[in-house]
Amino acid sequence: VEEDVIKGYDDAATGEVIAVFVNLKDYGLNSNLEMQVNKWVDRDTNTVKNQVVMICDGKLIDPNGVLIIKKGAAASA
Repeated sequence: VEEDVIKGYDDAATGEVIAVFVNLKDYGLNSNLEMQVNKWVDRDTNTVKNQVVMICDGKLIDPNGVLIIKKGAAASA
């Protein structure tokens, strides 16, 4: 997940979301079943690169299967 969506643990303030756990069996995917695949050789790095693009969206079917973890306050010694 991008850091502008969920911050890393060290950067997050108390009470901010730091992790989300989802059972992907509880997620419905809708697609047009069409993929575009591009393969090329990057001559600068001498590596073969693949790009795959698929148009899709989805929806969470059962929100009870999601765990949202928030950063807690530091414990005092």
